Amino acid sequence: MSDVHTERVLVVPTELFRRLGYFQGFCGDIERYLTELFDARHASYRPRGEVEQDPGFKQLIPYVIFRHVDPQGRESVFQYTRGKGMGEGRLHSKRSVGIGGHISLCDADAGPSNHPYEEGMRRELEEEVQID
Repeated sequence: MSDVHTERVLVVPTELFRRLGYFQGFCGDIERYLTELFDARHASYRPRGEVEQDPGFKQLIPYVIFRHVDPQGRESVFQYTRGKGMGEGRLHSKRSVGIGGHISLCDADAGPSNHPYEEGMRRELEEEVQID
């Protein structure tokens, strides 16, 4: 069995997300969502292979966008085109402006912050990019 099927990822019931205020894309209203989404009464770690096909759950995905300002003050945002070798097929050859991924069970107690969202973000960055 592949790691995707056995990996346990952090999810919340879709109904909770709808009750709090369903959105797609970016929402900066952190206070409205954060406490409820990470409340142990709602959040659980479930097999990734199951929840990726189950509309009854939403996966919580940390996502980091890199912005650079050069010496002349010009801003740019890191972007790349996703490869076809790994990950979700629907994302192959699509452009992305950030790095992110699932929060796994290994992120639950790891690291200095002891917060699974922050630890998942750190792990994904370590796996995906080198920052000098």
